[in-house]
Parts: sequence; structure tokens; C-alpha cells
Amino acid sequence: MKVAFAVPAKKIKKAIDRNYLKRIMREVYRKNKFLLKDSLHKKSIYITFIFLTNERVHYKQMEEVLLLLLQQIQEKYLSHTKHKE
Repeated sequence: MKVAFAVPAKKIKKAIDRNYLKRIMREVYRKNKFLLKDSLHKKSIYITFIFLTNERVHYKQMEEVLLLLLQQIQEKYLSHTKHKE
């Protein structure tokens, strides 16, 4: 599984703010990637998290959103594999 993080320059003008947001996205993912099943980690899946708001957010806000996204990814993967069986 490959994961990428993007913060568009059109949304966040300053590079320092874009880098900050990518850094906290990576950190939140690193601390919570265990929520995804091992079987998902072994697949050739590419996930890109794209920051789409105009405002700089804090760590706690980012953590809440990314945790929700990780849960949704896990649920979609599980429902997709159940339909295949």
C-alpha cells in the first residue's frame, strides 16, 4: 500500500503552511495506520489524501478527519472483499 499527501498551492498560498499540513497529515497517518487491516497493507493500493480547505487546521482537527477517513477506507475495503466472495 502506498500513501501520498497533497496540499494544493491554490488553496494554501504559503509553502510553510502547506509543509506544516502535510507533516501533520503524515504524522496522524503514521500513528493510526494500524487501524487498517494487515491484508490491506499487503495489497497494491494507492491512497492520496488531498487537503481541500482554505484554512490551516490544527493537529486535533486533522486527526479527527483522518481517523474518520481511515475507518471509511477500511469499511469500503471489507465490503468490497465480501462482495467478491
